[in-house]
Amino acid sequence: MVDIYINNRVQLDRFGLRVKDLSNRLTRLHRKQGDMDGACVVYCVIMALLCIGHVNGADIDVYPDVQRGRKGNKDRFLDHLLQEQGFVREGYYLSTMAKEIRMYFSDINVMYHRKKENFLDHIFAYIEDDCPVIVTVLNARMNHAIFVIGVEYNELDEVVKLFCLDPAEPLDNVSYWNCIIDTSKGIDNDSLCWYITNGIKSKVEIKEVLSLEECYSI
Repeated sequence: MVDIYINNRVQLDRFGLRVKDLSNRLTRLHRKQGDMDGACVVYCVIMALLCIGHVNGADIDVYPDVQRGRKGNKDRFLDHLLQEQGFVREGYYLSTMAKEIRMYFSDINVMYHRKKENFLDHIFAYIEDDCPVIVTVLNARMNHAIFVIGVEYNELDEVVKLFCLDPAEPLDNVSYWNCIIDTSKGIDNDSLCWYITNGIKSKVEIKEVLSLEECYSI
């Protein structure tokens, strides 16, 4: 017997997969990257910030409907990502992104670590706490970031699948995810897992995890 857990912040309705943004408005969660950029980390972080309600859907539109001259930490961070960084042709290190989020957002707890023992346990715990999770998957031909939205675990509470939003792939309006990471063989000690989309099935290694959590003032 297996069980599936999906981040409770998201909802699937007649408009597709949505979350409540900073203004408490429902907005589309999945964001698809272009054919000419290497900005998968940027897209995943935008989805994570939407998921925890730290940006508005309108903030990331091509022509954002925002008040000019308003420069809070959120606006400066978005300007840095979306204006200063350009196409991000060479990709973006997840470790660099973790440092930059910490620099701009004092009200977000950033959990970042590279591969270590009990890696899946950390991912499972973050997902159960409804924290957005980003992982990087790597093989000889790809180094890619994806957004983890849920997990499947067996009767021993072992994670056997990660359900993900892949910014490089389209998402149907009737689906929670567009990518699966099959971890049934484990991922510790350099063992490989399967990265699966509609068009790709490839063995990969999970190298990094980044998760975000709101810091509540007491």
